[in-house]
Amino acid sequence: MKTPLPTEEELSVQDVSIGSAYLKAGAHHLGKYCEPQNNEFMLCRQETDDIRKCVKDGKQVTSCSLEFFSKVRTIARFVRTILVYVLCTFPLR
Repeated sequence: MKTPLPTEEELSVQDVSIGSAYLKAGAHHLGKYCEPQNNEFMLCRQETDDIRKCVKDGKQVTSCSLEFFSKVRTIARFVRTILVYVLCTFPLR
């Protein structure tokens, strides 16, 4: 009996293109932010014992990770902008 494999389209997902240092640094917060998606994925893997049935849940984990790091980048840019403004307005003596 042959086991059907997922199609290329089912497996295609945008990569989280960020370095391992950033992933490690943000791991705790990423874990909290994407906890529901991670839990669903792990539950699927345990219940089905077939990762092919969990591709959809895996994509949701990846999507959540992309969203998280996108928000982190946006916040970091905002913080840098405010910091530059503060330092220009109130220079350190």
